[in-house]
Amino acid sequence: MRVVILCPYRLRTGGPEACHQLSDALITQGMAAEMWYLDTQDINYLLSMMRRGIHITDIDLDLEERKNDIPEYACYQTRPFLRAKAGERLIYVLPEVYVSLLPIFTGLPSFVWWLSVDNAFQALSSININFLRAPWVKHVTQSFYAAEFVKTLGLSSEMLTDYTVVPSFETDSISDRPLRVAVNAGQKVIVDLTMLELFLRNIFPDLEFVQIRGMKRHEVFQTFSTSRLFIDLGSFPGRDRMAREAALLGANVIVARAGSAARHDDFPIPDCYRIAPHDIEKVAILGAHMLQFPELHSPQFESFRQKCREERVKFFGEVLQIFGPMGVLSLR
Repeated sequence: MRVVILCPYRLRTGGPEACHQLSDALITQGMAAEMWYLDTQDINYLLSMMRRGIHITDIDLDLEERKNDIPEYACYQTRPFLRAKAGERLIYVLPEVYVSLLPIFTGLPSFVWWLSVDNAFQALSSININFLRAPWVKHVTQSFYAAEFVKTLGLSSEMLTDYTVVPSFETDSISDRPLRVAVNAGQKVIVDLTMLELFLRNIFPDLEFVQIRGMKRHEVFQTFSTSRLFIDLGSFPGRDRMAREAALLGANVIVARAGSAARHDDFPIPDCYRIAPHDIEKVAILGAHMLQFPELHSPQFESFRQKCREERVKFFGEVLQIFGPMGVLSLR
């Protein structure tokens, strides 16, 4: 049976990469997967169909071919979704940001993939929640944090995670790295990073304080591989990738006690490395010790690093269980 994955077009974030990983895992394991790349115009068209009471199975679909043009996703196998005949039964996978489109897939086996809790609220506000409870809709979650959220809606779910990809190259031991800290400075971070920098520079005047924002991917990886510490005080609406990437590239990490990062089952690191995101002074005190004695903290992250290394095998197993022969039979 054909699996069609809805994916934002030309968007470089963790969610679309997870969609490409799902496509690759399905194709690698002998299943038929196709990517339906959607832009804003497409979404508006589908919403207009929904308002007119038209379902996907009511019409023939003949779509313009769109190919992935994001270099970081070129390593994943994809096939474009081009056509479907009226009445044809396909399996559709909708990231939570598209949950408002569920009505047009009425009666078709559909998966809502909860990759980010934060992205769901706007979509949920525009749909009758009972569509999520329909017998043809199943729910899969990228994090235990998302699974708990789905449970509050009275829904059951299965885990469908993702995996971390970093380049394979030799990195310096953490004690040989320069006095450098990398800090997430993206939109999910709303705390005063200037204050954090001032705290740390008061202790280490020669500190390199590198804000991760607007960098190319290879620049981010290079920064992680040469930093003693990575600090991410974002909202963690799912199992965000950067903390995992930094750990795999040898850096120690501090994460916000927020969202998915507050949970040991999503981020299996000692609790002392999770700090309330607005407690900048506490972050700075711990960060200073980790910068001065990185070799003392590094072993505390070895279990986390090993779990990150095992993510791909785990993900492929989840895909097989959910979309393989026995999983497809359960959709009938």
